[in-house]
Amino acid sequence: MKGLNLKAILIIGIAKVLFVAAMVGCASLGPDGGVDRTGGLAVELERRGDDDSAAFYRLTRSGQLEFAGGRDANQKRISWTGQLDEDDIDSVRRILENHGWLSGEAPRRIERSVPDGAVKRRYELTVRQGRETRRYRVIGPDSAMSELDDQLNRLAARRFDSVLDQLPRAGEPRSSSDRR
Repeated sequence: MKGLNLKAILIIGIAKVLFVAAMVGCASLGPDGGVDRTGGLAVELERRGDDDSAAFYRLTRSGQLEFAGGRDANQKRISWTGQLDEDDIDSVRRILENHGWLSGEAPRRIERSVPDGAVKRRYELTVRQGRETRRYRVIGPDSAMSELDDQLNRLAARRFDSVLDQLPRAGEPRSSSDRR
């Protein structure tokens, strides 16, 4: 009888291990024990303008994009979080690779003059890859930072999807209750 109970316990233990392995799927565990869907990549981009515009984006190792805008960005108080898929994560990774931010080849600090009447932008980028952390600061116009900012903004614009999905589409007939 004791031998049977020991077998049952062993089978249940193995089943639990297999279940957890199946739940994790192809994602790996990150250094903090959480699921790592980005291959160890984490990104923070903070953009401020002298016109009081501000945005803060954080891509976590779990593949979540966090966003804060306006005053919330100044305190990094997250107002929206969304899960990115592999293509979205790859699009961010490609921009980082193309501009040398992953390899560390990009200059750490750039300051450019701003034409009269133009908004002066300040970017602070933090890239974590595995155990390495690289910080970049750009003041003034920069096409590389603008490209990253634009992509993160497009991805974060999904926060409006639920509202936009409820609006009528052009060319759709309105219901009789809408006609008055």
